[in-house]
Amino acid sequence: MSQKLLKIINIILIPVKIILVLCMVYGVYSYFNKVFINENVDYGVSFHSLPENSMDVLVLGSSHAQYSFVPPMFFEDTGLRSYVMGSACQPLEVSYEMLKEGLKTQSPQLVILEVYTAMPLRKVCEADVCYVAAQYLMRDEEKYNTINYLPEEKAETYRNDFLNYHNNWKYADTLDKWKINEVFIEDQSKIDGNFGYVYQDAIFPIENYWRGTTYEPSIDVELDELDLKSLNSIYNLCQEKGIELLLYKTPIDGMDIENQSYLHKVWKWAEDRSVSYIDFFQIQTKLDYWMCIYSDSYHNFINGAAVVTKEISDYVNENYQFDKTSNELDDRYNKSAISLDLKNIQYEYNVYKCFSRMKNEDMIKLIKYDKSRTIMQDRLRDSIIELGFDSFDVNDNYYAIYYDGKLLESNENINEVINNHEIIINNEGIYVDGEPMPCEGYLTFTLFNNDMTQNTSFSVDFNDYPWRYGYDFYYKKKLLC
Repeated sequence: MSQKLLKIINIILIPVKIILVLCMVYGVYSYFNKVFINENVDYGVSFHSLPENSMDVLVLGSSHAQYSFVPPMFFEDTGLRSYVMGSACQPLEVSYEMLKEGLKTQSPQLVILEVYTAMPLRKVCEADVCYVAAQYLMRDEEKYNTINYLPEEKAETYRNDFLNYHNNWKYADTLDKWKINEVFIEDQSKIDGNFGYVYQDAIFPIENYWRGTTYEPSIDVELDELDLKSLNSIYNLCQEKGIELLLYKTPIDGMDIENQSYLHKVWKWAEDRSVSYIDFFQIQTKLDYWMCIYSDSYHNFINGAAVVTKEISDYVNENYQFDKTSNELDDRYNKSAISLDLKNIQYEYNVYKCFSRMKNEDMIKLIKYDKSRTIMQDRLRDSIIELGFDSFDVNDNYYAIYYDGKLLESNENINEVINNHEIIINNEGIYVDGEPMPCEGYLTFTLFNNDMTQNTSFSVDFNDYPWRYGYDFYYKKKLLC
């Protein structure tokens, strides 16, 4: 082969070699871009694993949406499937981008927007968190739009995961601790069982305000220009797609006259466009909602979230007529609802609110009552009978099991096998497979989910102060408040 021909071949191979090197560099970059993604903000896996067009409702907003709206309970009460596309301090412009992202794969009938970030209170949020965490729920144009709300020098840093998280190796023993980004791979096993709701255990009542403070609008304010533009964008997109829009705000600490005035401005915007809204500040008395009882302060705990979700569910049932169909996710919603109901009951201080959830026939309900000379309130007695324990009599011992629409009752002893588990109830206690359940006071309830993998118990000692003087009275005058 002549030297001339070799020279020509080498010249031809130069661009090929360059292309191969570039491909190798891009491949290595892409790999490490995935390896070094921060799994703590990889929120998109769950939402993007949902089957297409499986959601009836999308919920947008800040962490107040994540902690206050419970999709499994909402499904239990409405038959509608929902997902919370919330994120930390989610600005309204990000809510708009999030809605666009959601509409790529879902065709909701209703969008619910929590409006915390329309108020000056949002200033407690760090700008980076508002946008960087949110962008992990997005892809393509929406992802870049969200990052680009940051100042240019910060946006440049956050536009790719490798630059953002290149120091993560310092804190990991091996690369195995940093998972490969699979945000856009449909896999139902990756779907969050609470569908975007962030569960928070209730704790012993903390000392804070009895109710979220309510003010009449007395300061003339104007919504931030970008907030107003974003609200209009969300509204217009919903109108274009034929989607109903519902706004809400939960009570929180720190609401002064200025912030309440901004909130009223949002409601005025909604009224001008015939957009529905629920102001939980204004209806706290009707709901018998006390922040100190539920341990709520800046975010909802499970009991407060149950109150908020129930009210939104009731509003939706009363004001909208949506198509309801079944799909493969329904069983997961039902199972999660029962699990959260049990946790809600475990921490609920108002026993009558426990009873309202216990009417769910999917629960296995056990009751142990030891007669006493104490006079039981009529309301408590009637509530027990309404649960399905028809032969309950305050003048005699009463032991019963209610499951699968069936009722077993006795005033002496019950020994029954349910789902291969032996249940014994007598004057000594409640036993499941020989293990005693928590059982104190004169009246005890133990609740199981259908496969008996989860349970909770609570006792009512109506010889104590709360029952002697009336539960509701004590509930509102609780000393810790």
